[in-house]
Amino acid sequence: MFFNANHVSTDDKIPHIIFTSIQYQGDKCIKPINDLDKLTLSPSQRNISLYFSTMDFTYKSNEIHYAYRLKGLDDKWSYTGESHSVNYNNLPPGKFVLQIRSCNSVGVWFSNTRSLVVYVTPRFCETVWCKLLYIILLLFVIAGIIYIVIYIYHLHHQAYLEQEISDVKINLFTDVSHELRTPLSLICGPIDEMMKEKNLPDSINNNLELVQKNALRLSQLVNHIFDFRKTPTETDKLIVEREDIVKHLRQIIRQFESLRMWHINIELVSQNNQSFLWVDKGKFEKIIFNLISEVCKYPIETSVKIEIKEDEDVCTISIINEYVKSDSKIRGFIDYIGRSVFFKFKSISEHNDDNMQKLLHLHGAELVDNHVGSDNISFALIFKKGYKHLVNQSYVNLIMDTIDLDYVDEQLSEELTEENSDNRISILIVEDNYDLRMFLFSILRKDYRILQASDGEEGLKKAQAEVPDFIITDVTMPVMDGMEMVRRIKSDISVCHIPIIVLSAKASLNDCVIGFKNGVDDYIVKPFSSSYLKSRIANIINQRLMLQQTYYQQFLSDQPNSSKIDINLKEPEIVDYNRDFMNKFIEYFQENISNSQLTIDDFAAYMNMSHSTFYNKVKAIVGVTPVDFIRQLRIKRATQMFEAGETSIQHVAYLSGFTDPHYFSKCFRSEMNCTPSEYIAKCKK
Repeated sequence: MFFNANHVSTDDKIPHIIFTSIQYQGDKCIKPINDLDKLTLSPSQRNISLYFSTMDFTYKSNEIHYAYRLKGLDDKWSYTGESHSVNYNNLPPGKFVLQIRSCNSVGVWFSNTRSLVVYVTPRFCETVWCKLLYIILLLFVIAGIIYIVIYIYHLHHQAYLEQEISDVKINLFTDVSHELRTPLSLICGPIDEMMKEKNLPDSINNNLELVQKNALRLSQLVNHIFDFRKTPTETDKLIVEREDIVKHLRQIIRQFESLRMWHINIELVSQNNQSFLWVDKGKFEKIIFNLISEVCKYPIETSVKIEIKEDEDVCTISIINEYVKSDSKIRGFIDYIGRSVFFKFKSISEHNDDNMQKLLHLHGAELVDNHVGSDNISFALIFKKGYKHLVNQSYVNLIMDTIDLDYVDEQLSEELTEENSDNRISILIVEDNYDLRMFLFSILRKDYRILQASDGEEGLKKAQAEVPDFIITDVTMPVMDGMEMVRRIKSDISVCHIPIIVLSAKASLNDCVIGFKNGVDDYIVKPFSSSYLKSRIANIINQRLMLQQTYYQQFLSDQPNSSKIDINLKEPEIVDYNRDFMNKFIEYFQENISNSQLTIDDFAAYMNMSHSTFYNKVKAIVGVTPVDFIRQLRIKRATQMFEAGETSIQHVAYLSGFTDPHYFSKCFRSEMNCTPSEYIAKCKK
């Protein structure tokens, strides 16, 4: 068969493309678009499928291929093959042009591009107006932050200025108050001298008493001004003493004598001529003064009775205001006064340092509303007797005086035990006054093991027998006084290391100098502060522990590689008795270092001491037991031998006083954190 190629016909027909339909995501129906030229999409129609066709229905229509692009989003042509559709998802807002082109049935591509304008409507958040709104809001936020920062700075600056002004005012008041103290002293002093005169007329005596009373009141007000400079922590402290409240209340009542002109009479009623309470004198006066002031605040004819009643455990101070005129016109007003006073005293304000309820709480006392009636007002202040409830309070500073101290806590004395098996630091209290000895026991027993003696001779015997860690002693005592006991203790090698504090009523400089010459660590004059005493005890004990550690470290580190160990101590200095004791101890140890049968009893016998005395003495000086200390010395000697070139572990163990090389290796590893073999290897390097 033959044919002429020039007679073969080709398909040169250009396909005509039209858009037929569209389908939105989530829509099951395909919607015809009738060959649109522009398509507008809402924000919810951004996922679409577009259908198109060349309307060629010949048998070769399947060979027609398509290409598309969306100008404005993608300028490159994408080919679909024989597919008659194109899909777009998440179309951004804006105006685009969808272009479709195709080839004919023999694969010839033509420029038969069909275009469809697609406009995607933006959401509000995608509009220029929204972005502009965001910018405006951001500017507002920035402006607000700047304003707040400036406002806070202004407040801080204003607070700083107010604080400065307040400090200037307080300083002014303080300076003026300080200057007032000298004139007040010059007023009170001459008045006291004048009142001692016995031949003055009654009228002059009365006037002098009035001046004295108001001068004292003015002095108290000056002291209150000084209280403003105290921190809240300082104002919450109590300086507690044993006070005769009958005498104290009489002094307070004298300050209200001017109320008689308003027909207000104040009377004190007490079962006894003296009633003692442990209180902070200044704060107790503030409580009573404020309560009476509130009760007598209004000029209504009245009679105020302050009644003191003592029970076994508590003391009740009742303030009863009985109004003379109680007609119906003022009964409601009286009731209002009573309730307002009680509410004021019971309310708690942390910002008010003078709050009465807080002051009562610090004392362990309470305010009780006995009766608020139409004719009278009655309150009761209930204070606990004794000082046991105040002893262990951190905010309480007890001031003791053996002359005034005659209160004994019976429960405390029942709990007293001479012997205590615990391992706490032991303190020997040598005091002939039973009450003061019991008080010292009560404030120290929580932290220390307490021993007691009633005179110097008993104290010396207990010090030599028990070897306590600390001694507190009085000076004036029967049988043997405190200074003689101190001299004997400091001259006894077995107990000379014990620190001693002297509590004495002898306050002269010469007495203090004599005490320090005899070797006491502190000399405290009575009456004394319990907080100060406890602080000094803790401070001296800490110093001794540091001294022990220094002595122990220097002793182990300063041993030369010779047959004798020389103790060359620098600061802190050790007293001569302790140095002599340790030199003798080391000398005996050097002579018997290879003796594995050496015991603590051998050392004690050589030092002419009992086992327990020798044990306590060594522990007091170096801070460790004699057994541990001797083991440390043996290990130290072993390290010196290894450093000198000795390599036989067994030989070194025997020379150091160990009978078992395995036990020697265990002790060596415990002390040096390495085995003997590892230590020898280090020495060779």
